[in-house]
Amino acid sequence: MSFRHFVLLLGLAVAAQAALFNRYYTDLLYLRRPVSVLAQGPAEEFRAQAESALGRQGLTRHHLDTIAETARRTGQADLEARALEQLAALHPTDTAIALRLADAWRRAGRLEGADSIYRRILAETDTESGRRP
Repeated sequence: MSFRHFVLLLGLAVAAQAALFNRYYTDLLYLRRPVSVLAQGPAEEFRAQAESALGRQGLTRHHLDTIAETARRTGQADLEARALEQLAALHPTDTAIALRLADAWRRAGRLEGADSIYRRILAETDTESGRRP
């Protein structure tokens, strides 16, 4: 095999690998766009890409935040809640995430779950400040 053929085959292999990568990670690549851009795009496309991503293991905080915020802006509270549930599982002591989840559950009509989070946070706040609940 000549050097020229080797370079040609190497180029084809790299192109094939890039195409496979793009196909397999389309949802995650889509979610790298800014939230403002995603929120202005077609809601159905966002939902499909977010649903696909939420089915993966090991999503990063950035991916979950992007899904949650875009879903909030586009009025998809159920999708927002699913992303925040995964985020809360990754960061169980983060009060800001818990509040976001409670708000998403409230918007999605899951009032009992939202109420329990609000009460837990209030109890923790009262305990930290030295007040009795």
